[in-house]
Amino acid sequence: MYIQTGDINDLPLPLLCHYPVKAQYMSNDPDYVSCKKKECKKYNNGKCEVTACSGSVKFHVINIRTDIEFVFFTGGFYTPCILSRSNPVNFANPNQPLHGHLSSIDSTGASMRLRWVSGDNEPQQVQYGDGKSETSQVSTFSKDDMCNSTIVKPAVDFGWHDPGYIHTAVMTGLDPSSISYYRYGRYNNIS
Repeated sequence: MYIQTGDINDLPLPLLCHYPVKAQYMSNDPDYVSCKKKECKKYNNGKCEVTACSGSVKFHVINIRTDIEFVFFTGGFYTPCILSRSNPVNFANPNQPLHGHLSSIDSTGASMRLRWVSGDNEPQQVQYGDGKSETSQVSTFSKDDMCNSTIVKPAVDFGWHDPGYIHTAVMTGLDPSSISYYRYGRYNNIS
């Protein structure tokens, strides 16, 4: 498990990088704690003087259409000291249509609303059934649409990430007793 922004109310997370922050203790890796993966970093007259231990942690990251960084620090959250920082890692396709969500719009089951996000502000399509398609309506929101006050708010100030564009399309003429396949996106950028 990892800790992320907002998990610990009385613990201010360090300003090591842009928010939101996900953190994980290296003590979660038993190889690191026991120093099973030891490497000599400095030799003197053929003898090892300085060793370092290695370990690994895993994070689940989602495509937020912006570069991400990994920071290795010591000292905990109250007195962080950066030991190492990765180069920015970017997503292969920041405009990829993602996170499709289906919802019923009535009790007949003959129509379903599909919502997804992408980095593309142009209308996209949902293709479904036997050659049917619907064009999406596109919307988004900005920092100005978020709650604001004189108190620092992560969503407005240091924690803002562009949400991309929200696409909505309604598939109609569905048979409630059958399986329907669908895909969404634009041109060859399809999910």
